[in-house]
Amino acid sequence: MSYPRALIDELNQLSKETFRTKSKWRKLVEIGEVVPVTEDTKRLTIGEDGKENVEIVKTQVMHTGKNGGEVPTFALKRYTVDEVRAKMLELKEQHAKILEAIRKGQEQKKKQEEAIALAARASGSASL
Repeated sequence: MSYPRALIDELNQLSKETFRTKSKWRKLVEIGEVVPVTEDTKRLTIGEDGKENVEIVKTQVMHTGKNGGEVPTFALKRYTVDEVRAKMLELKEQHAKILEAIRKGQEQKKKQEEAIALAARASGSASL
């Protein structure tokens, strides 16, 4: 397929930022992606108060073979250019949130270490 140069450049840049390679978006559009087939299943749990709770969870569909063995079922998911762009933007946003959470955690850890060091110095000087 032929795409405008500006679109290709934008998708290459987004793909480089999210997947660390420029060609991944093209593979998703042209080939697709193998994804597990899932179905909604009801799970019955008993709460702390003794009441039964029903949850809807996604479980993978299994294919039963001739010998009774079960094998997971997969399907080929195809994407349009707009779907790939939306997926990459979502992944980029998730990545930014994760990096921000890591940065905040490192700052808190650094502040805690400084507070511990300050308390250790204060208690060490008081005993002298």
